[in-house]
Amino acid sequence: MNAKKLTALLISVFMLLQMCVISVSAETDSDTAASDIVTETDESSESGDAAETEASAITAATDRGAVANAEAGTITVDGSKDDAYASVTPIEVKYIDDVPVADLTDGTANVYLMTNNGLLYVYGEINDTNPLTPDAEAQANWPWDTDSPELFIDPNGDAYDNIYQFRIDNSGYPSFYMNWNGVMSAYGPEAAKDYFVSYADGERNGGYTVEFCIDLKNFGVCANTKLGINFQLNDRDSDENGEISQRAIYNGIAGSFDSYDYDYVTIGAGETYEAVGEPVPSSGTCGENLTWTLVDGVLTISGTGDMYDYDSTHWDYYPNVEPAPWQGQTVT
Repeated sequence: MNAKKLTALLISVFMLLQMCVISVSAETDSDTAASDIVTETDESSESGDAAETEASAITAATDRGAVANAEAGTITVDGSKDDAYASVTPIEVKYIDDVPVADLTDGTANVYLMTNNGLLYVYGEINDTNPLTPDAEAQANWPWDTDSPELFIDPNGDAYDNIYQFRIDNSGYPSFYMNWNGVMSAYGPEAAKDYFVSYADGERNGGYTVEFCIDLKNFGVCANTKLGINFQLNDRDSDENGEISQRAIYNGIAGSFDSYDYDYVTIGAGETYEAVGEPVPSSGTCGENLTWTLVDGVLTISGTGDMYDYDSTHWDYYPNVEPAPWQGQTVT
């Protein structure tokens, strides 16, 4: 082999070795980079999964199953616990600021539900170490500032902001609110009589009881319907500022009218009945010494003194000014 051929061969071998080194280096760098990306991707994926799971846990409504059917005549609404409730697992109202409280002896509740032919029975055992006598002015104007449990229902179970609210305070004073086809409130026995079948309060060691019955057929609920529900407990521990001290909710996420976060129960499983339609108020109070009636489109206000302040605009949470109780009806 002459010198030129030997030199060419050596150069070729040298270049081949260089290419191999570069290739190995590139593969090593590529593997390292790929490994880093995979790790980051895995961490991101795990973080994403965790975030997705957490978000799902926060926003996804829970199906609580079917409300137990009660035999006719087995429940008497008197503020005491009937034997029929013994087979029911209570719903715990124990979340304050989205955190379940460890001490269940104050500001929490156990709520029992049963149904019969469209009637929903609600019995609540309220844990309250300092129940206060409700203020009459608060009852008539801002009853949410009394010691009181509240039930919210989404009658269609469609997570739309059309909600009925039912409240009985620790003295047995009823109040009702709806933001359905307009907004309307009915506070007190006379005004709320069209929305409750019956209601009562009672005493117990460490708190009080509340019991009421509503006819779901009157609120557009048929048999075998998934009903959105929410519970809230108002706990007032001081008369200093006239406001409640804390509110507890039952599933940790749903605000009063946040129907998209409500849990669901099935009403009237195995039963057959049709909805009737929502009740329409025909009379009530609209001032300390004023009453109102609405008959055939004619609104009559009777009495003396000032009328309560009303606002025609919709309110979303806790208003200072209420809509007129006849709002949404035809007044000629």
